[in-house]
Amino acid sequence: MSVRRPAASLLLAAAALALTACSSGGTPAAAGSSATPAATVAAGAGASAGATAGSGAGTGTGTATAKPTAGSTAKPSAKPVPAGDCTAAAQRPGGHKVISATVAWGGPDRIGAAPTRFVCGKDVPGEGHWEATTGDDTYFFAPGATAELLVGTQAKEVPVARALQQVVACATDNKASQGEYGCYGNLYEVTLDGAGKITRIAAMYRA
Repeated sequence: MSVRRPAASLLLAAAALALTACSSGGTPAAAGSSATPAATVAAGAGASAGATAGSGAGTGTGTATAKPTAGSTAKPSAKPVPAGDCTAAAQRPGGHKVISATVAWGGPDRIGAAPTRFVCGKDVPGEGHWEATTGDDTYFFAPGATAELLVGTQAKEVPVARALQQVVACATDNKASQGEYGCYGNLYEVTLDGAGKITRIAAMYRA
């Protein structure tokens, strides 16, 4: 009995070694083959994500968009409103003229005057006044001509002879002869007929 037991023990030990060798030889190989694809997939996914992110950052094709600059949304400045044309007050109907009287005579009735020009005001925008320029013209009165002088700012009809007297009184600064009528620079608006004769003369107000 002492001889058989050691033999049986040896057989069991050999069988256990064979099983251990088989288990250790097959299992590691299977583990190694399954681990490799997992590592490859993980590495590939990481590389793809990195490449995508790098491409978006380098080319500017990502989802982020640049904000518009302040200049692109600024409203254009309002254009200045042009000032009114003060020379509109200088427009006169055909046959009308503004003159600066310098002298007058009777028999026949006539008046000497300088031409004028309209000058835009410096102190009050849009306003202006007439002023004499160089030159001297003689105007004759047509038969039946009428005249108008100013009392303050009110117009008053007068005979042509009285208007001629006022021209001389203002030109010589003869206040006694001026009476109630003003001078206002001896400016008159005259209406001329086709022959250039005065059919109406009216004193003009000037502040």
